[in-house]
Amino acid sequence: MGRKFKADGTVNKFRGNTVLCHLPQQGPGRDLFKRLLDFYKEFPILLFKNKITMLPSSNLHMTMFDCIHEFKRESEGWPKDLPRDPPIEQCNEWMVKTLTETSFDIDLPIRLQVDSSYVEQTSHGGMDTWKVALLPLNSEEEQKIKQLRVGIATALGIPLPTLASYKFHMTIAYINEEFTPEESAQLKALVDKFHQEARVVELGAPEVCCFEDMFYMERFGFLGKRQ
Repeated sequence: MGRKFKADGTVNKFRGNTVLCHLPQQGPGRDLFKRLLDFYKEFPILLFKNKITMLPSSNLHMTMFDCIHEFKRESEGWPKDLPRDPPIEQCNEWMVKTLTETSFDIDLPIRLQVDSSYVEQTSHGGMDTWKVALLPLNSEEEQKIKQLRVGIATALGIPLPTLASYKFHMTIAYINEEFTPEESAQLKALVDKFHQEARVVELGAPEVCCFEDMFYMERFGFLGKRQ
């Protein structure tokens, strides 16, 4: 906390860019979104509702590749051909241009499954977030996603080792305060039941987005295609 959100849960400026897939809200792939809305319906009765900041349902997404943000400037994950000191607006322009003008071989849809093996264990709901863990549906989908991520890393000049330990997920809320045992138990019950359903989701073309904060990801194009 302190970067994306303030201690009281209000939204901080957190500027940067990313490649993601928004969760479908309409059409054949809408089932997972509709199920996630149950969390928003239950919000008024959550014991810990005053300790979290729910992300807008319109912003539910899976990050395909975490590109650039203000706090990455001194890290190994900064693009090798991009100076570290330009304003973030210039960094955004460079990223959008690079990823929309690079050719990507994308076999759609991208299919994942809610990870039924995921078990919520921490006392406050999983680090600083309430999340849904995802896995590629099968080895074919895993290879497809890996190739896309390697292609993005290569286009941006970001070292490949940064890809190694990434876990696919969708963030539902950010946690602002430590939970009591009772609050933690309620979240664990919700999270574990949801993951056991192991629902499948089909995602569309990865979107090249920029953001001012965590409440809205603005799309400027798709991988290999400017809108």
